[in-house]
Amino acid sequence: MFHITYMEQFLWNVIRGYVALLFVVSMTILISVIIERIMAGVVVICFYWVFLLIMEKMISFDVNHLFANFMPLRLAGSTDFYTRNEIYRFAGRAFDSMVWCPAVDLFLSGVMIGIAAWWLHRKTTGVRII
Repeated sequence: MFHITYMEQFLWNVIRGYVALLFVVSMTILISVIIERIMAGVVVICFYWVFLLIMEKMISFDVNHLFANFMPLRLAGSTDFYTRNEIYRFAGRAFDSMVWCPAVDLFLSGVMIGIAAWWLHRKTTGVRII
C-alpha cells in the first residue's frame, strides 16, 4: 500500500490515463497501417475491446499479473495499483506495478509506432513486404 497525498494520486492517475491512451492510439495506428482497410481495422479493435472486457472479469493471478495489468482498461481505471501492490522482477531488480506497468506500456507503444512507421516506409518506397 502506498502512502501518497491526493495530489500525487491524481497525478499518477493522469499519467496512467495518458499512457493508456497512447497505447490505444499506437495500437490503432499499427492495425490500420497493416490491415489497410478501415472497416477491417474497426472490427479488429472492437474484438480487442470485447476481449479486454472479458479479461477484466478474470480472477486468475497469472493472467492479471502477466497480461491484464498492462492493458489500457486496467491501467486507466484500476484501483488495484493502490490497494494490491504487485511486484515485477526484471533483470535482477524488483519494480512496483505502479511504475512498471506504465513503463512497459510506453515501451510497447514506441515499438508499435516504430513498426507502423517501418511498414509505411517499406510500402511507400515500393519494397515488397513478406
